[in-house]
Amino acid sequence: MSYFFRVELPEYILGMGTVVQGYSKSCTVKITNTWRYPVAVQANERALRDTGFSIYLEPVEFLIYGTSKRFQVNFASANLPMGKVDVLLPIKVEKGPTLHICLRATVIQLLLSLSRNRLQFPDVQVGQCWCETVRLYNWFSAPCEWFLTVNKPAKKVDKRLTPAVRQKELQAAKDDSRVFQWKAREGTLYGREWCDLQIQFSPLEEKSYKTELKISVRGNSQLLVLHISGQGLEPRLEFSPMEIKLGAVLPCGPELERTVVVKNPCEFPTEFYSLEFDEEYREEEKILRTLEEFGDRTAVVMPPRAVGEKLPPEVLEYYEKWKKMEALGQEMSKRKEESGEDNAALQESIRLLKDMVDECDRPIRQAVRRYLDTNPVVEELKAQMPRGIAIIVYGTPRTGKTRAAAALSKYYSAACLSLAEVVTEAMSDERSSAGRRARELCVEAARQQRARREQMPGKKGAEAKKTQPSPGDKASQKTLSAGHQSASATKDKASDKPQARFSVPSKMAAVSCATAPAPQRLTILTRAGRKEEKRKCWSCVLPEELLVEIISEQLQLSDCYKGVVFDGLETLLASSLASSLLCVLKAVSNRPHIHVVNIFQDSEFWKGRQVAAREKRAAKKEQKAREKEEAARREEERLWDVDVDEYEALSEKQTALLDYKIEQIKRERRERRELERLAREHKESKKASSRASEKQDKLQKNKNGHSEKFKILHSLGLGPPIPSGSLFSVVPYPEEDRVPTASQDLRHFILVEPEGAAAEDDVAPEAEAQDHLKEGKATSRHKSSKEKPNSPQSPKSLQDHSPETPRSSPEPMKSQLQSDSTLERPARLRRFRWIVPAHAEVEPKIRFSPTVPGQFDQLMNFEILGSKRLYQLPCSATALYPSISQNPRLVFPRWRKSKEKEDIISKEYVMSTKQFHFGPLLCGKSGEWYKAQNCPGNSEKLTILNDSPMEAEVHFSFENDSKGETFLLDPPSMRLQPTEKKKLSIWAYPTSAGLLEDNLVCWIKDNPEPVVFQLCCKGGHMKLRVSPQELHFNKLLLHRTDTQTLVLRNNSPLPMAWHLSGLDDLGDAFSASQGRGIVGPRTDFEVKLNFKAEKIGITNKMIQLEVSDPENILGIVQAETIKVSVEVYDVNLSINMPEGPDGSLEFGTINVLDNKKHVLSLQNKGLYDIEYSFKLTTGSAKRGDLESPFTVRPQRAVLKASQPPVKVEVLFHPTTEVFLESKPILLCQVIDLKSGQGGESVATIPVRVSARAVYSKYSIEPASPIDFGAMAKGTKKRQVLIVENKGALNFKFYTRQAPPLQSSQQEESAPSVRKRKRSTQAQLSAGVFTVSPCSGSVGPGGQQKITVDCNTGAEGKCEEQLYIDISNRDPKDNPLGIPFTLTAESCLPALVEDVTSIFEQYPIHSNVNLRQTLQSVQGNGVFIRDENKFIFTKVQVGQQATARFKISNGSSVPCDVVLSIKAMPGEPRSLISNIFKLDPVEMSIPGLSHAFATVTFTPEQKEDYQCTFTASLVSPKSRSVKMKPQQLTFTVSGEGHVPQVTVECPGLGSKRGTPVLRFRRLLLGDSQTLPLVLRNNGIVPTKFTVHIMDDQGVLFLKSTQSALCAFHTAEMEQDSTGKGKFINCAV
Repeated sequence: MSYFFRVELPEYILGMGTVVQGYSKSCTVKITNTWRYPVAVQANERALRDTGFSIYLEPVEFLIYGTSKRFQVNFASANLPMGKVDVLLPIKVEKGPTLHICLRATVIQLLLSLSRNRLQFPDVQVGQCWCETVRLYNWFSAPCEWFLTVNKPAKKVDKRLTPAVRQKELQAAKDDSRVFQWKAREGTLYGREWCDLQIQFSPLEEKSYKTELKISVRGNSQLLVLHISGQGLEPRLEFSPMEIKLGAVLPCGPELERTVVVKNPCEFPTEFYSLEFDEEYREEEKILRTLEEFGDRTAVVMPPRAVGEKLPPEVLEYYEKWKKMEALGQEMSKRKEESGEDNAALQESIRLLKDMVDECDRPIRQAVRRYLDTNPVVEELKAQMPRGIAIIVYGTPRTGKTRAAAALSKYYSAACLSLAEVVTEAMSDERSSAGRRARELCVEAARQQRARREQMPGKKGAEAKKTQPSPGDKASQKTLSAGHQSASATKDKASDKPQARFSVPSKMAAVSCATAPAPQRLTILTRAGRKEEKRKCWSCVLPEELLVEIISEQLQLSDCYKGVVFDGLETLLASSLASSLLCVLKAVSNRPHIHVVNIFQDSEFWKGRQVAAREKRAAKKEQKAREKEEAARREEERLWDVDVDEYEALSEKQTALLDYKIEQIKRERRERRELERLAREHKESKKASSRASEKQDKLQKNKNGHSEKFKILHSLGLGPPIPSGSLFSVVPYPEEDRVPTASQDLRHFILVEPEGAAAEDDVAPEAEAQDHLKEGKATSRHKSSKEKPNSPQSPKSLQDHSPETPRSSPEPMKSQLQSDSTLERPARLRRFRWIVPAHAEVEPKIRFSPTVPGQFDQLMNFEILGSKRLYQLPCSATALYPSISQNPRLVFPRWRKSKEKEDIISKEYVMSTKQFHFGPLLCGKSGEWYKAQNCPGNSEKLTILNDSPMEAEVHFSFENDSKGETFLLDPPSMRLQPTEKKKLSIWAYPTSAGLLEDNLVCWIKDNPEPVVFQLCCKGGHMKLRVSPQELHFNKLLLHRTDTQTLVLRNNSPLPMAWHLSGLDDLGDAFSASQGRGIVGPRTDFEVKLNFKAEKIGITNKMIQLEVSDPENILGIVQAETIKVSVEVYDVNLSINMPEGPDGSLEFGTINVLDNKKHVLSLQNKGLYDIEYSFKLTTGSAKRGDLESPFTVRPQRAVLKASQPPVKVEVLFHPTTEVFLESKPILLCQVIDLKSGQGGESVATIPVRVSARAVYSKYSIEPASPIDFGAMAKGTKKRQVLIVENKGALNFKFYTRQAPPLQSSQQEESAPSVRKRKRSTQAQLSAGVFTVSPCSGSVGPGGQQKITVDCNTGAEGKCEEQLYIDISNRDPKDNPLGIPFTLTAESCLPALVEDVTSIFEQYPIHSNVNLRQTLQSVQGNGVFIRDENKFIFTKVQVGQQATARFKISNGSSVPCDVVLSIKAMPGEPRSLISNIFKLDPVEMSIPGLSHAFATVTFTPEQKEDYQCTFTASLVSPKSRSVKMKPQQLTFTVSGEGHVPQVTVECPGLGSKRGTPVLRFRRLLLGDSQTLPLVLRNNGIVPTKFTVHIMDDQGVLFLKSTQSALCAFHTAEMEQDSTGKGKFINCAV
């Protein structure tokens, strides 16, 4: 039997399949007992820990034969890695084998799959785009959330580039991100779903594009990477030449022509057009701007447009309808303005035309459909093809049909539709024709409803409603007829004149009024372009055909491809549910799987719901019972799991209660097992056959259901085939007026047909040519902004010239115009578009035909069709006459911008007045005389330049002076080649004073406009004014200099020359700044005459001024005589003063605030009165206020000539320290009263001054404070202060005691108070201090000793504040006096009696448990506080122990202490003389310090010894101080100890008392061990030796090393009982 239990059965395998990470999966396992006897089954759930598998299987105690037990196996993959999971679940059968279930699952992550991983776009041109479709599949049953990210490579831009280039590179990198575009960026794919991702490639330039599109799946770190690449091709053209320069030509002359070669280097043909001349692209852009697809002004895609093609026909058709609608609108507005009333017929026509335009749908969308072969008819046919499942769910209210429809929609991944919402959305969509017709019917119903309400009477309306038929029925009938008519009207597109109003047909749709729903109000939101509009209407019954069309349009959408579920058939727009069902069935057409689900309720259904409710309550009650049983089971398991320790820890009452519960549980378990066995056997026998049949039926039904489901899903497929790629054109929104039209800017440049090609128009007739020429003449006077005219004069001005002036005749010009009019005009192009095949070229021609002169520069713009790449061809040409340069900067050597009225210029051209000025010229001689003298001021050479590209013949003449009286020129004519220069000489000779003007006229052959230069000159005479006529220097001080100015004034515009004669006769004391010179026109010239007074006296002289022209042509024309006079004198001042050794004014050294005076003597020894003034200088600055240590009296006074000396006092009164040594700080200014108003300072005499003012300098040692320190009460002490004079003068000192605290006002008056309260006594007493002497005088460098005595009194600290006054010291140095502090402390000696301080090295205990304390102490002594006793511990007899006691001085003064050891009272001293010894006997302890007294204890016997220790303080010897004696006394004791060892085991002994070890009888070779236990009864460690005296050697001693070590330790350890340790020895 035991062998059977160890049998291992084969494993059962439970495969959970693949589980998506994060999801869970469950499976049910059934255990059946196939044995005849009941069994107990239990599963080991611990084996499933951390594997993701979990089960819920209660232990089965009694599973009878044939019964089964089900349990759930769950697998959660949230925290598991990807891969396979394989685990064994052991199920233990009591008294039977162990079953193993192999649980297997594979954890995978959600991952999408792509139809392809690499997308290579074909080569696409710029301006086009290629669309490809990539399909995403979700092969799992779980929903998958995905989103897109793009790997954008970072483009590095060179930092060395300029900011503009760097910005351009960055912008190009940003534009590359728009090359690849896709609409969807994220989404969710449910189980077994797919979606298409459309990717569009639109290159911006010709280069390769690459990117990576990463598809991330939420919850999966693995990425799907779609590699996208494409090559962009850009249509390009090459223009040769890049710039057209046509050269120069005469206006209305022969035309210039140039051929431009345009080459196409690409592999495909290219079409380009001229932006200025082409009208097709303007018309196309106008058409595109009318489309609603450009509502947001973004680019749209259209079918690809080949070269030479036009816009799609759908767009052109839409534009034609739009133009008709606009024309009708304008006509209606015009008629309304004329008649003032609306035309109903015209309004109806406009409405019909607008409906026709709306029915055209979006033209671009129609064009794309046509291009992709997806027009509405094809889509309708495709929609009728079998695709997906169709389920119609309907039933009575509150039957759950909406939930059922949502569940079916989710299960089949089909769209869930509501019939009412489908119709409402179609009515809101402007693009749906069926929806618009339905909306019109509802609007018509609303209009009829309002009309009925208006016709009803006020109060009888309600009664009329009851008797009259339903308004909804009538409205529905009328709206139906209108709807049919509108549909037919919109389809009739060929009619030129639309109907003005609708006609109601005789045949109307039959609608059942009994079943039709009542009309209700509807609000429909429509959108036209960017505008949204709310329309209010009434519901009505729609025709079935219209309803079928609306449902069919909805089923054509992509979301209905997999299938559709209709949630109900209720709608207000159908007559009945049967009609709705019929319409839906017609719309779904021939789908292979159409299911109709009718959800209804009857009595059986309600009974079933009641039964289900009762079963639910019963199940809840059963669940509570199971939870209660589960709690009881857990309590039972807890009781069974109580271990021995927990059981023993319980109290007796709890133990008895636990035993009773265990017995009760055992009894109940046995009874329950028996009852369950009987009931199970009875139940199984009764239902065995029925269960088998039910199981078979259920399996068959499930099998049939799954097969049907798989058939339906198989017919649905995985979706339609992936569409192939398509090419489109990208059309941006056309902006208006990008380039101006050709009629405005390019009337002189035209594009013509190449040679041999036919022209667009016939050759213009002669009259048209004449009109063109007239137009050219008229426009020549009004030139464009870009033309550059060559002449400022008009042709009309030529008629005013005199006949003598040579000029070109206008006759050749007229003949030339007539000949040109007969020439044929160049043939213009018919179409300004060119198609250039691949690697081919075209040659358009450009002709230039000017009618007016000027410089013409124009950019001709060409644009490539599609890419919109712009090419600019600069064209330049010149139409001009032969001309010469009129630039004054080139013609005239000198020029200026403007001229003021008072300006005088010579041979300069003024640009503001356009006139050349010869300037002022001297008149009076003839021109021949001037030519003979060769005067350069009367002539000028002009530069004549031919600035035209043709030869010019120029003739020169004067307009007024034809005889040459004033102006002359040479040569009269010249011939100039292009860019050639020649000189023209002109002269001016004025014969009279005043301004003379004339014009130089330059006639150019073949140029109708002459060039005119204005000339002028001014004649004048010479005269110079002189001021003053007499130069008087007045009185001048000796050695001084003076200057007089002679002003020469020229009021004429001519320069004048002057000369001073007679300067040499004035002598060396006179000098002139300039002896001769030229005075400019209208200027003043100053001549300086300088005089230096070198000799005293009076001088009178004469000089002469001579005037002439600068060239000295006329000689001396003016002479003026000038008188010069001067007087020289001198000043003499004498100063006498007491001089020092260095010659300065010596004041010596004085104290600050003292004063000293000196007297100066001043005398005037000159001829004239003078004035003196004293000033004080500090450095280089002067101070006249004399706010200084010096005072001069009088400071300023007048000294009369030849008068006695004047006394001047100089007082030195310093207020601060001053140090001057021969410094010239006192200045005596001498003022000459004759010189000007108030006089003039003629001299400054420095007076050197030596003076010194100082403060008292001192030092006091030692510095404050003076501390006498701690002193015994009643003692004296002395210290000495030294006051030293470190200054140059004597000072006095005074000592005083500090007064009470003073206020701020008292502190300010402190110096005066100090002077009044100075002490004159010999000594000063302040508290315990005495100071002497209190005052005295100290000479320079001397010292004074001051004695301070301190006589201590009462105990405590004493402090006194003294002030020492030093005379003549700095007031800022302690104004109240120099503070000085004296401190001392009076105290008595005292010893510290604290036992914690005395016995700080030993433990201190109380008398409690003294024996235990003595045994546990670690040191050699202890102090007992209660007995005031120090005890030596653990001292063996004959050994020595030492104790140290700390004796501390508690005061600040030193003290003497006497120590002694005495025997206890009643005991002789000899008893302890050798036992206790003291060292030292006497000691001196400094203040606040300590010393140690050593006591040595040497016991002689094993007994107790005691003595008394005494420390006595020695009192100071002073009669005035009485001190109480102080002693420290305590007892010192000790005991002598000897080692003690006893035998504890064996306990047996001999008759003598000796311990005996008794061994039993032993066989030879055997052994026995007996313990030998030794005990140390003492308190000191003991060392012993054990010897075995055995002659035969059969006994030996064995002991553990730890025991021996413990025994030989220096200190004995004790256990809790206080017994000593034992030594165990085995013998």
